[in-house]
Amino acid sequence: MKALRPTAGLDALFPPGTVLAPRTSLDHMRWVYGEPYRPDSATGFTMAVMGDMPLICHRATATPEGLEFFRRCGIQPPARLDVYADEAEFIAAARDHLRHGKRLAYIYPPLAELDREPGLLVPPPLYGWLNDKTSLADLVDDCWRPAYRYLRPADLHRLPDALPDRVVFVKACHAGASGSGTDVRHCPDAVSREAAIAWLAPRLGELSGVLVEEAVPVRTCWCLNLTVLDHGVRYLGAAAQLFSAPALQSGSLIDPDDLPPERVVAIALAIAERSRMLGYRGIAGFDVGITPDGRPCVFDLNFRLAASTPLVLLHAPATARIGARVSLSWHGKIKGSLAAALEVVAPDADAGRFVPFRLYEATAASDGDCLVTGMVVADSAQAAEDLAAEMHARFAGTGG
Repeated sequence: MKALRPTAGLDALFPPGTVLAPRTSLDHMRWVYGEPYRPDSATGFTMAVMGDMPLICHRATATPEGLEFFRRCGIQPPARLDVYADEAEFIAAARDHLRHGKRLAYIYPPLAELDREPGLLVPPPLYGWLNDKTSLADLVDDCWRPAYRYLRPADLHRLPDALPDRVVFVKACHAGASGSGTDVRHCPDAVSREAAIAWLAPRLGELSGVLVEEAVPVRTCWCLNLTVLDHGVRYLGAAAQLFSAPALQSGSLIDPDDLPPERVVAIALAIAERSRMLGYRGIAGFDVGITPDGRPCVFDLNFRLAASTPLVLLHAPATARIGARVSLSWHGKIKGSLAAALEVVAPDADAGRFVPFRLYEATAASDGDCLVTGMVVADSAQAAEDLAAEMHARFAGTGG
């Protein structure tokens, strides 16, 4: 298979001398994921787009079979991989890089053993503040936001009176990472608002506030990927967000017929520049939609690598390689070995219709499930969806 290189490797999108050290704790991911395998599986998510940037990753994401499959797909794995088996080995590898003058980038908040290290690329207090939804008021002009109200945690009982008679999203505000709709509830009526109160009440000690935001109609919502460096900010591309239910994202799609207009990109660049002035460095993903009448709306800011980042960086070369136009995120999980899973996707990978991002061997933490994450490439959105469904059906018939 012809070589496949991202439009930019992470080595060009982070400051020189940076190592990606993405292992975190399950507690730090509680507003994103809850499965025990997630802290380790997340360390292999960028395998296909690292370039020359060193990566510290779990051994289940860098098996000989997995790395060889990447090469089979035309993807060169990272030149420097530090593979760990447990948390202690990860910490030792991270500290070794720090002793050699490297800086550590992370996706989710770093482990407690590392969060006071001066060599972290982004200080954890800044990371926490930037990713707290209460900070939207400081980073985003009101003209770019839907109607909203903030409530203090102690005022949660006032939620029924915030933007009354409107359909709203209720969002938990807290320092640190969030995603996948885990910290959002769609509230179309009074009953759902009361349910949101019951959901948040036991968690008030974790919260900096509660954001009540009007659920405006949206034609498309994108995750715009940007990089923030010492010399400026750069727009990398965007993927449209797909939803299985309001606020519950199910995937990402890049279709050249549905890309964000220039004014949406300009808004994202302005926000990224504000974060640069505050000291942020690295990749960010901003959720920005456009209403049917053409008004941009900023919904969320994630100052970390986004789920769509590998898709954005590999879309152009992957579609060009086979003369396709559209790319769609894909994820499969089955019981059994990674080798068996790779046999299922191999025909599409060999044809360039499937591109892997992460290949995770089954472990005790994943309850014997192996994971294959990547994207399908096709001529149209419908063709991509059909291929994705066909691959899922084959996966369903393979698991042991």
